[in-house]
Amino acid sequence: PTEYTTWRNYFENVAIKKPKQDWKFSQEDVLVSLVWGSQVMQRIAQQVRVSENKIIMAEKIAAINKIYHSDAWPQVGFDEAWRTLMLAQHHDCWIVPYNGRNGNTWADKVVKWTGTTNRVADSVIYAAPANEAKYVRVYNTAGASRTEWVNLDVPAAWKGKNVWVYNMYNKAVPSQIVKDTAGNKLMFKATVPSVGYTTYKLIQDDDHGAKYIDVKKQPNGTYKIESTLYSIIVNPAKGGIIESLIAKTLDDKEFVDKANERGFNELRGNFSKEGGFLSSKDKPAEVTVLSAGPELVKLQIKGTIGAHRFTQVLSVAHGQKRIDLQVTINYNGNPEIGEPTAPGTYRANDNHKGFYNDRDKLMALFPLNLKGQKVYKNAPYDVTESRLDNTFFTDWDKIKNNVLLNWVDVTDKSNKYGMALFTDHTTNYAHGEDFPLGLTLQYSGVGLWGRNYIIDAPTMINYSLVPHSGKWDAAGLWTESTKWNEPLVATVLNTVPDEKDATKSLINVQGTGYEVSSVTFEGNDLYVRLFNAEADATTERKIAFNFKASKAELVELNGNKRENLKITNNAKNEPSVILRTPRFALRTIKFTNAAKTN
Repeated sequence: PTEYTTWRNYFENVAIKKPKQDWKFSQEDVLVSLVWGSQVMQRIAQQVRVSENKIIMAEKIAAINKIYHSDAWPQVGFDEAWRTLMLAQHHDCWIVPYNGRNGNTWADKVVKWTGTTNRVADSVIYAAPANEAKYVRVYNTAGASRTEWVNLDVPAAWKGKNVWVYNMYNKAVPSQIVKDTAGNKLMFKATVPSVGYTTYKLIQDDDHGAKYIDVKKQPNGTYKIESTLYSIIVNPAKGGIIESLIAKTLDDKEFVDKANERGFNELRGNFSKEGGFLSSKDKPAEVTVLSAGPELVKLQIKGTIGAHRFTQVLSVAHGQKRIDLQVTINYNGNPEIGEPTAPGTYRANDNHKGFYNDRDKLMALFPLNLKGQKVYKNAPYDVTESRLDNTFFTDWDKIKNNVLLNWVDVTDKSNKYGMALFTDHTTNYAHGEDFPLGLTLQYSGVGLWGRNYIIDAPTMINYSLVPHSGKWDAAGLWTESTKWNEPLVATVLNTVPDEKDATKSLINVQGTGYEVSSVTFEGNDLYVRLFNAEADATTERKIAFNFKASKAELVELNGNKRENLKITNNAKNEPSVILRTPRFALRTIKFTNAAKTN
C-alpha cells in the first residue's frame, strides 16, 4: 500500500534510525536530467542566473549604502524581486517550458518574472546616468578584497576623449578604452576591499605607456596572444580552434592535448539532416583583432558549422586568470541537432530518449593534456569528486548526474594541474576516457513529452576557462566562480565624494576560502551569512566589521538564536568576532542595531 507523509515525519518516524551503511551521499546520487542544450532551456537558465546574481549583489550594496549613506532599505522591492525569482525557479518552468497559450507559456512568464527581479536589483545597484560625471564608485560584493578589471560605459561628456582613471590619491591606474561590437567601454583595474567600495576619478590624460599584453599574426597565419600569464595560439585555418595554451606561471604547462583528434574549443555535433557530424574545424575561420592591448586582447573568430554561422570572442586581460569566451551561433533555419527521433516514433514509456544522448549534441570541446583525469564539480553549497567513468547515457533508467551548475574542473591524477570550465547557466557537461571535456551548446529535436524543442533565434553563451595548479580548493575555484558571477560594479557619482568616504569595507573575513553568501537587513538588524567553501575547517577566522552593533549572535536559518558571539576591539578600536565553520557549512551572524560608527 502507498502512504503519503511529510518529509519531516518520514525522517523522524519512518526512516531507519540506525543505518547499516555509512552512505557518503553526493550530488551524483541525485539522478536528474532535463532537455539540456535546448534553446528554450538555455534562455530560462541564463535569465534565472542573471537574476540570482543581481539580487544577491543588490542586497549587499543596499546594506553597504544603508550603513554608510543612510539609504532606506528597500524591503518591499526585495520581497517582490525574490517572489518573482522563485516563480522563475519553479519546477514547471524548466520541465514544461512550452506549456501555456502563445505569449503566456512558462518560458514567457520567466522573462516577465526575471525582468521584475532585475529592475528592482538594477534600481539599487546603478545610479542614474550622469553625462558630466567625473567620479566612479566601484563596489565589490564578494567576501575577499579584489584587484580586478571593471567595465564602465563611457559617460557622454567623455566620449572621444583620451580618458584615464585615477584613484583618490591621484595615482593613475591601468586603463583602456575598449572599442568593439558592444560599444565604447572604459576598462580599468580597481582595487576594492571585501563587501565594500572604492572611489575613482576620471581625468583627461595621455596614455601611460606600458603594454602588458599583445597579439600578433604569425607568418603561418595563426594568431599568438602573449600576456604575463598565458601564451595562446589561435588557428584560423582550423576554424579558429585554440592550438596551444601555455600557462607561463605554471611551469609553462601546455594544456592542449595536441594528439587528440578533436580541437580545443572546437564546436562539433550531429546535424542528422545535413549529413551527420559537422564541426567548426571543417572550414577556415576569419579572425579579427578587436582589441590589441595594452591591457586587454580581444579576438573575434567568425566561422561556420556546415551552413550555420558562428562568432566567437576570446578575451584575455592582463593579470587575469580567467580566459573569457563568448559564442554566438546564427542558425540557418531550425536544424535538428543531436540524436534524431523519427516522426511518430516517440513513446513516453520507451526508456530510450534521444535527448539524453550527449555524444550527438553540439558541444564545445576541450581535449586536455592531463594524464589520469579526475573530475570535480560544484552544486549548491557543495563540491563533488566524480565517481563516473563517463557521463553518457541514453535511457531514462540509466540517468547519470552530469549537471554543470557553475563550474566543472578536470585535473590530472595527482591534482598537480587542472582546467576549470565556468558557464553562464545551469546545463550539463560531457567527459569520458574516450571523450574530452565538453560543454553542451545545443540540442534541437524531440524532448520531454514528445514536444519539439526548436531553434527560433541565435544562441549566445558565455563561458570561461581557468588553468590552475593544485586541487580545486587549493586553486580557489569557488572564489573565482563567485567573482565571475558577482563582478565588480562601477557606477558614476553625481556629486563630489567626501575624502573620508572614498573607500569602505562592511565585512572582512580573515584569510581565504569563505564566501559572504548574503547580507540583509531586518529592521535595524544586519544578517551576514557565511559559507566555508574552501577553507580549513579547524581554523578559527576573524570576521572584522566596520560599523557598530549592540551585540552579535550566531543564529539558525530560521532566525533562532544559537549562541552569543563576543565582540572584540583591536588597538584601532576596530571590532570583530571569531568564527569556526566546517567545510561546506553555513553560519549566520546577526548584528543587532547595526549602524555607522560615529
